Order: sequence, then C-alpha cells, then structure tokens
Amino acid sequence: MTGKIPAESVFEQLISGAKSFLSIKELRKTMQDYPDDPWLFRILADFLKRDKSFIEAENNYKESYRIFMEQGRSLQAVAALLRSWTIIQPTARDFRSLHVELRRKDSHSSALAECFAKMSYQELSAVLKRISGQPGPPQGWRDREYSLFRGLRQLDLQRP
Repeated sequence: MTGKIPAESVFEQLISGAKSFLSIKELRKTMQDYPDDPWLFRILADFLKRDKSFIEAENNYKESYRIFMEQGRSLQAVAALLRSWTIIQPTARDFRSLHVELRRKDSHSSALAECFAKMSYQELSAVLKRISGQPGPPQGWRDREYSLFRGLRQLDLQRP
C-alpha cells in the first residue's frame, strides 16, 4: 500500500477545506500522484488563469474536459470547456465538436446531461452561449433559433 489518497478524496478534501494548495508547485506534485483526476487539471487551470498564464490555463481546461468526457461526466466536461471559452472565444467549429461529442455518448450521468446530448446543434449553441455569457447568436442563424435564444433570455430575466 502506497498510502496515496484516492483522487475523489483529494477533491472532497478540497471542498471541505481539509486540504488546500498554497502554490502551483504543490498542486503539480499532487497531479503527478493522480494524473487522471480532471478536477486537479481544472483547479490548476483556474490558478494559471488568475496568474494570467492563459495558454497553459487553456491547455489544462481542455485536458480536464477530455478526462471528464472519458469518465462519462459530460456536465463537468462542459463546465470545464465553458471556463476555457472565457480565455479563447469559441468558434462554430468548437460548438459543433462539442455537439458531436455529446451525441456520441451512449449513457449519461444525469438527466440534464442526457438533455444536453439530445439538443439540436442550434439549441445547444443557444443554451451554452447564454450560460457562458457570450453575446447573442452569430450571424446566419435562422429566425427560429434566434427566437429560441430570445425565449431563453426572457425566461432568465423573469426569474426572481
């Protein structure tokens, strides 16, 4: 027995406050022990983004996304991807790639993840743009998709 804590426990300890990282160096050392923990990549990316190391942060968000998708945690993957999109604005190709990846999944970790996977490309684009705070729909959208986007926005504005 190596005495290593399971990766989930590392994340749980971070959430509970029982563990913290005082430096990026300390976090990287823990990542060597748990190279397949997507949460650690996402935390590192957050640190790097805060320190304005945008390229490295982007790479770590993408790695977090990749591992989450491999583990079947599509919502966490989308959240990591949305964080990366705050650094580099997504293209239509990025949205299309995500849509294809979500549709390929055979099973989903939650009903919401399955809902995301069953959305049309236009619906997914509209929802993710709204969630990420990106400006309205790009040029070339048809009226129906723009109406969907406006409808989602109005629902959001009506919340208490």
